[in-house]
Amino acid sequence: MINFFRKIRKKLADDNKFFKYSRYAIGEIFLVVIGILIALSINNWNNNRLKKEQLNTFLVRLTEDLQSDKLTLNGKSNYYQKRTSRHNHIIKICGFDPVNITEYFQIEKETEINDWQWQGPYPEDFDIQFFVNIITYSGHVLLFKSNNSTVIEMKNTGIYSEIKNANLKKELDAYYNEIVDFDTNHIDLAKNWLHTMIDEGLYPQDISKMDDPKELLTKNPRRVSILKYLIQEYSWKSFYSRQLAQRIDSIIPKLEKEINR
Repeated sequence: MINFFRKIRKKLADDNKFFKYSRYAIGEIFLVVIGILIALSINNWNNNRLKKEQLNTFLVRLTEDLQSDKLTLNGKSNYYQKRTSRHNHIIKICGFDPVNITEYFQIEKETEINDWQWQGPYPEDFDIQFFVNIITYSGHVLLFKSNNSTVIEMKNTGIYSEIKNANLKKELDAYYNEIVDFDTNHIDLAKNWLHTMIDEGLYPQDISKMDDPKELLTKNPRRVSILKYLIQEYSWKSFYSRQLAQRIDSIIPKLEKEINR
């Protein structure tokens, strides 16, 4: 038996078939490995393509959300700018020093009003109708609800991590984190303002029934202080709403660049 295997080994050695078979086997293994690598590469490329398409879909939605936020914020800024000016005038015609809001920005004062609250120029002296129209809605809060559903979904699905621009993610995180408590302080002040009347059995809609509505402020220093705080809050809301809208202007081009990458 040993002699038999010796003969086979000698014949393979003589014919050099062992090395031929070895080279063939190695070649087959090499082709199989190359095939696997190519298949993995194609699969990875396809997965990356699908992820990019998914990311772009989300980024387009996110851009639309931010554009909607910008419109709301600009409207909010204009709304609070008017409330700042009108309530400051209430303070003035009631004989108190108006609130200095120049620390935030210089509000362009209305020369006249043409909406549901008043028609015509600001009254030079105390006007009962002007006072009632404005003060009845003091403390009203125009709540801002950001369109954040897309960014929340992106984080929940993990696609948010696919954004390559680190600075863009920082800007987005800063924007959405800052608007969480945007209205909190104003809501507390508005509640305090209303409670100064409700505690006395007076509701805002009853102000017009008072013999002298002006006494709502002249007879209650605490109420004047709260109203002044509200005016400061109005001016800050107007200023900061516009700042957030400008921040969106900075974010959107970066989003569009990320989409086209």
